[in-house]
Amino acid sequence: LFTSRKHIIKGIFMTNKRNSIIFNETGVKNNKFYNLKVILRKSKSFLKEVLSPKINDFYSTLNFLKFRFKVSKKKIKKFKNLHQNETIFLVGAGPSLNNENLDLLNDKIVIAYNFSYQALTNIKPKKFYSCVSGARINPGETIDRSLFDASFRFPGAKEDEHLNLNAIKEDDIILPVPFKFFLYKFKDGGTGFSFDISKEFRHNGGSTGILSCVQIAKYMGSKRIVLLGTDFDCSDKNITHHHDVKFRKTTHWDDDLVKWYQLKKPEIFESLKKLKKILNDNEIEFINASSNTSEKILPKMKLEEIC
Repeated sequence: LFTSRKHIIKGIFMTNKRNSIIFNETGVKNNKFYNLKVILRKSKSFLKEVLSPKINDFYSTLNFLKFRFKVSKKKIKKFKNLHQNETIFLVGAGPSLNNENLDLLNDKIVIAYNFSYQALTNIKPKKFYSCVSGARINPGETIDRSLFDASFRFPGAKEDEHLNLNAIKEDDIILPVPFKFFLYKFKDGGTGFSFDISKEFRHNGGSTGILSCVQIAKYMGSKRIVLLGTDFDCSDKNITHHHDVKFRKTTHWDDDLVKWYQLKKPEIFESLKKLKKILNDNEIEFINASSNTSEKILPKMKLEEIC
């Protein structure tokens, strides 16, 4: 619906046709000075990308095209409000998962990010979903999809390698990530949050895809989203994941996660602040139940208290 009333955009993000939020935009929507500023910023970003092409941009373009033609809105829409007013657990593979009583996840709704599902082989969730992104998609080719009620996939960061077609299975649910480079940067480059993931699925920032999975839980109708195994830290390069989690390393950062988290924690925390506000505004609880985590933004509860 169109309205003649101007919307004052406050804070650090703006709404885009009510379907998604684009982070890092401020100002008065439809104000000519604001619009000129946005156009100049996007033009600068666009020219910077076009005039400095990289092989990784070529990979990302190919990966985008592979995924885009496999997107099925019909498949995605089946999950709209499927778990209305329920609690959904988003499980990462952090070492803190070693200290959790994972049996408590029996009969719960679980979205296992990347290879964290390997730590959950002895539990029987009410619904069990897999979500794999970016550099983990190629090694994720061997993941047994029959373990899950559904498997979601989306391309990730700019450094990602060429994605093998065999890594994308027929029943995988491909999330419609916008074209992140060149024209996309000119359009509305940046991270954000989508309320309708059948139309688009946005990276939430923080360089960690588990935060982007929050959009899936929101789309499913969850009223309480719980993070688990999300340490957002690594103090020992020999202890980087739950002890049962094994996968083929695909980035140079896999051998130096201590430094990676030192670099990325500010970005992760900023993304958490934005997600917390969005979910609070939509009356959705957002809790971190990880027994050990570096972030101090979200409310904390023990897994035993939640279950």
